[in-house]
Amino acid sequence: MPQYSEHKKLTATELNSLMAMAIQQSFNAIVITDACFNNKGPHILFCNPAFCEMTGYSEEELIGQSPRILQGPETDLTVIQELKDCISNGLFFHNNTINYRKDKTPYAVEWNISPIKTETDEITHFVSVQRDITEKNESLKYQAMLVAAINTTPDTIVITDDQAKIKFMNHAAEELSGYTLADLKDEPITKL
Repeated sequence: MPQYSEHKKLTATELNSLMAMAIQQSFNAIVITDACFNNKGPHILFCNPAFCEMTGYSEEELIGQSPRILQGPETDLTVIQELKDCISNGLFFHNNTINYRKDKTPYAVEWNISPIKTETDEITHFVSVQRDITEKNESLKYQAMLVAAINTTPDTIVITDDQAKIKFMNHAAEELSGYTLADLKDEPITKL
């Protein structure tokens, strides 16, 4: 790795090269589309390897296509309408829904879309940064299921951290103590 004795501003060429490498090597999926809404657009002009890996499509299969090819039966149409409203008004968009890989398997996607504008505020392109949140969503569902199970048991359960501060109380513990979790969260267990 090169060592620099002084910091200097990057030249335009250095910045362009660095940006191209950063986008290509990004952990997050990155897509750039045109801003053309006719002919079933916008159309994908660029996608990085992370996007290809996430969707199962090759770059060649994606270039020129609309990102709509990733939508399917479980895609939330209210989120898609919000997306359309935001980008048609040149606003930043952030949300998540279900998309579909080339092999038709669903995945949960979280994405941010920003308009790219000229100096005269004309929208020419959109850049989207995306990530697959399927595992995160499954983990949250599993956690919710465990909390529901713990809350249905008649046994009292109180969970503390390593400093004996209350982090969780089930409903039975709340009924027995007369306190709610909101009353005692982050308080020492000795409060009980």
